[in-house]
Amino acid sequence: MVCYVCQQDAIGTCLRCGRRFCQAHGRDRCRDCASPLRGLPAHRTYRAVALASLALAGLAVVFLQVWPTSPAPQPRMMSAAQSTRPGGSPAAAPALDTVTASPPLQGTATPTASPTPVPTSSPSPTPAATPTPSPSPPAVQHTVAPGDTLLDLALRYDSSVEAIVRVNNLRDEHALQIGQVLTIPR
Repeated sequence: MVCYVCQQDAIGTCLRCGRRFCQAHGRDRCRDCASPLRGLPAHRTYRAVALASLALAGLAVVFLQVWPTSPAPQPRMMSAAQSTRPGGSPAAAPALDTVTASPPLQGTATPTASPTPVPTSSPSPTPAATPTPSPSPPAVQHTVAPGDTLLDLALRYDSSVEAIVRVNNLRDEHALQIGQVLTIPR
């Protein structure tokens, strides 16, 4: 076994590259591997670090694309199971625009049978009952406090996010300002 430089008897093998060297050309490494110009890591170490870095960069890209951003708050919907009363009967939703008959007044005469009228050639149309709109509750003025969201306000005042946005001409429903006065329709 001879030195890779001078062809004399070798006294050791380079720990890095495996070359044989004599006493004049190395101790635990050969002359080339001990040189400051060879300060880079061995090719296997370099490749392993480069491959691991690429793998981590790929995982970071996938993570950033898959990870959800903070979504806009969604309105809460009640399921049929949540909308039941403690007794088990479903909660009745308030009906809009309904006409209810009032009970008869006490002391009024009860109708008696009368002779049936004879039909005429042109029946007169019967006027249809039109529901009278019930007065809507007045809108509420609310001053925005820290932590308020449109969904919280809509739930608190029995309104909807869309109605609040429409009435207040909001361009961005997520950009509420503390101290801002909002009109909340009911």
